[in-house]
Amino acid sequence: MSTRKTVRTAIPASIRRQVLVEAGHQCAIQTCRSGADIDVHHIVPWAKSRNHDPANLVALCPNCHRRADRKEIDRQSLRQYKLICQALTRKPERHSEPKTYIKFSPHSPTTILEAENITSLVDIGVLKVGVGFAAPFKDANYVVSASGNGSVAFRVMHQTEHAIQMVFDEPCPAIVRLQFAE
Repeated sequence: MSTRKTVRTAIPASIRRQVLVEAGHQCAIQTCRSGADIDVHHIVPWAKSRNHDPANLVALCPNCHRRADRKEIDRQSLRQYKLICQALTRKPERHSEPKTYIKFSPHSPTTILEAENITSLVDIGVLKVGVGFAAPFKDANYVVSASGNGSVAFRVMHQTEHAIQMVFDEPCPAIVRLQFAE
């Protein structure tokens, strides 16, 4: 009985482009983010999946690709890195027009570049800021979205109708625009 070997085809350019754009043409692993010679890696190996489904593909630098092949980076981790990339590149849901926005540098938040409905911007530590609103929100369930000249990662430490305190992850873009909408 002969076994028929399936020939692996190249990943179509449109799918490769989709995976690279999703990762910002950088390694999907957030602690790496190398932009050199990015590979497209099958999370479930092609020998098992036998397809180039974009949901099974992740952008990796050659070093991280080798680590994934050696199983130093497991499949579950690769899927989580892919989800993070998708969340960073997905357009934010529009709840309503922003009621408040501010554009500044989290590295030195003493200068507000642009703002509407903001009374204060306070530096409360390394990449930690507090923002006060001139007109409060109805409740503390407003939506915060961020954009910048690079991926912006942050977490909210405290949020009220009148103010919010946030911490940005390192590395952080030089300029960030925060929008707050109900």
